[in-house]
Amino acid sequence: MASVAQIIRKRRNRKSRRRVQQANNRRWLILSAVIVILLVVIPAGVTLGGAAWLYADAVHNLPSPEQSVAAGLASGQTELYDSSGNTLLFTAQNNTDGQSWLKLDTLPSYVLQATLVMEDPTFLQATTFDPLSTFSKMWRNILIGPLSQDATLTGRLVRNVIAPLPDNPSIDDIGREIALVAEIERRYTPEQILEWHLNTNYYGSEAYGIESAAEIYFGKHAKDLTLDETAMLAAIPLAPQYNPFDNELAARGRQKDVLRALRTANNITADQFDQASATVTPLQTATDSTQQIAPEFTVYARRQAEDILQTQGRDGARLVTRGGLKIVTTLDLDLYYQSECAMRIYLARIAGNAVPQTTLDGQPCQAALYLPPNTTALTDAAPDNGQLVLIDAATGEIKSMVGATTTVDKQPGPTLFPFVYFTGFIRSSDSAAKMVLDIPSTFPGAAEGLIYTPNNPDGKFRGPINLRDAMAAGLLPPAVQIAREQGLDNVLRIAHRIGLNSLGEDGRYDLSLLERGGAVSVMDMTYAYSVFASLGDMHGLRSTPIGQGYRQVNPVAIARIEDADGNVLWNYDADQVQLNQVLIFPHGVGYIVDNILADQETRRNILGDTSILELPRTSAVVNGLAGDATGSWTVGFTPQLVAGVHLDRQDGAKMALDSLGLQGAAPVWRAVMQYAHDRDNLPPTDWDRPDDVVQMGVCDKSGLLPNSVCPVRNDWFVAGRAPTQTDTFWQSVEINSQTRQLATANTPRELKTSTLYFIPPPEAQEWWQANNLP
Repeated sequence: MASVAQIIRKRRNRKSRRRVQQANNRRWLILSAVIVILLVVIPAGVTLGGAAWLYADAVHNLPSPEQSVAAGLASGQTELYDSSGNTLLFTAQNNTDGQSWLKLDTLPSYVLQATLVMEDPTFLQATTFDPLSTFSKMWRNILIGPLSQDATLTGRLVRNVIAPLPDNPSIDDIGREIALVAEIERRYTPEQILEWHLNTNYYGSEAYGIESAAEIYFGKHAKDLTLDETAMLAAIPLAPQYNPFDNELAARGRQKDVLRALRTANNITADQFDQASATVTPLQTATDSTQQIAPEFTVYARRQAEDILQTQGRDGARLVTRGGLKIVTTLDLDLYYQSECAMRIYLARIAGNAVPQTTLDGQPCQAALYLPPNTTALTDAAPDNGQLVLIDAATGEIKSMVGATTTVDKQPGPTLFPFVYFTGFIRSSDSAAKMVLDIPSTFPGAAEGLIYTPNNPDGKFRGPINLRDAMAAGLLPPAVQIAREQGLDNVLRIAHRIGLNSLGEDGRYDLSLLERGGAVSVMDMTYAYSVFASLGDMHGLRSTPIGQGYRQVNPVAIARIEDADGNVLWNYDADQVQLNQVLIFPHGVGYIVDNILADQETRRNILGDTSILELPRTSAVVNGLAGDATGSWTVGFTPQLVAGVHLDRQDGAKMALDSLGLQGAAPVWRAVMQYAHDRDNLPPTDWDRPDDVVQMGVCDKSGLLPNSVCPVRNDWFVAGRAPTQTDTFWQSVEINSQTRQLATANTPRELKTSTLYFIPPPEAQEWWQANNLP
């Protein structure tokens, strides 16, 4: 048995160990509490405090509905100027100035329903102030990074009127929006918020608020809107660029979408739907007393200014309308006036009419002096409508724009030929010397069982020729041949990369597209040719492509944007030009394209007198008729400038022009280009030949290496793409000079003579013999 002393010692030891354990436990408890305080309590407090501070800071100056409208008008009107910065082109109007505040009960019920069904269908039922939800959002926004923007109607009101979000909003930006949304929903009922929204919503064309929109588009008060008018307006705020003045086709399509949505939600009856759907809503004419100069250009420039500001994280549409900005555009006012009067005067002359030889500002039309002195008037079916674009090839800046050049409604026809041949150069190493066939041929048509037989406008065929000859002269059958070899979808795919924002690659087009059908804009076609003019470089403003494989750069209409205090917000200077430049294809291939299109001698040899297409300097040009002579194109360029001209009739009828279309757009194109170059004393210059482009002799027609008997011509080739095969088509044959038959062993020596013959390829034999060629 343990002694009493041992028992006492054991008890003391147990007590001692217990005291040590308790001390350790207290230390760990204190340490744990400190850790919890440091890691949880303090951050939570800081976060809550930060959220509370951010909430208070965001809402302490929250304007009332009426104050928000007044604040929007305070900055002043934005003004657009020409490239000199001295001539005012356009003043954006504050169309809400002086407008009365509309109450919901003064509006037709379908105005409210259409707005809600498009923007927030459950808004009236689901909107309520929830402090716990608000602080939860602010907590999560701070802890896990910026949340997505508020998708409710209140959120749209905050972004549109009170606190616009930048493109990449920060935690503070989203936190401010969360606070403002919550505070508005705390102070106001859903009906009051909807009223605020309707009175400040942006409907395009400087129309802020439903009352302003009704007056601008329909010339009436909002209380008098019909169902079809309401549906058209309700579709605009989510995509203001599709308003009926800027894009009527899209606006009417979206109007139908709103009506269908109202019917699906049972907000309107079947009879109301049918009646409104069948109504072609009449529009008030889009007029603006301050917009007198270059209206089409001004529309384009304003949209681009909005896009530029938007990419900077600003509210582009609101700033351009209400920001008091000074926007200097790229429009050369003299070139605009001179190109407009040259086209107007030519259209009058060819129709047999007399018009003043002056510009719109009353000055002499110097460009008209470059028009043909003796224009033969057409008895009927003369062109009476035209579009023109002039672009700086080195910068992508639009110098002049006349007519509806951005509307995608022009059949491209011969303007597609360069893209066809270029596709062959890129995909198959075709060369300018390649032999192509200008003969009657049949190809698959638009539908099964149909065939397409392309013909040249003058009704002639030239047989086997070099690709250079076919491309320079704009012959149709050889272009169709190459398009068939390369695949039309491949041609269009490359055309999109070079600049065309139309003609989808979905197999809907057949080879007859090179003659008729399809739709492009004059702006896109001219801009695409500017890439050829720059040997493969695309100059302009970086933008979001309309789809995969389409261009990433747009022509430039804005030179500088200044805020109301004169601070430069954006400037298209030399650094911007370099920064935005994109290499689309190798310069060597671009040089070959330009060299062929500038080959005036070849064009004259094949087509005859084409002097109307020639400038007194190196220039490349494509000319011809499209759509069964319903459109006349001339698009051409020098190393400095690119111009595209299209003439047609407003009634869409066929024009009574010569078969090659030389009476159409060509005289206007030459007059404008010659005036622009002479005015600025631009030096005649050729394109710099890249080091990888070499010249060598090849056989005529075949384009193969000389075989000691063929006629030889020189041509340019990209290194590594020159022919390697010796010609076999040209043959020297002994014939009987008396009978003109092949000489035989019995033919007397004195009757034997060597004669050079071209032996056509098998597919051209029938045409060759039918035309009695030797």
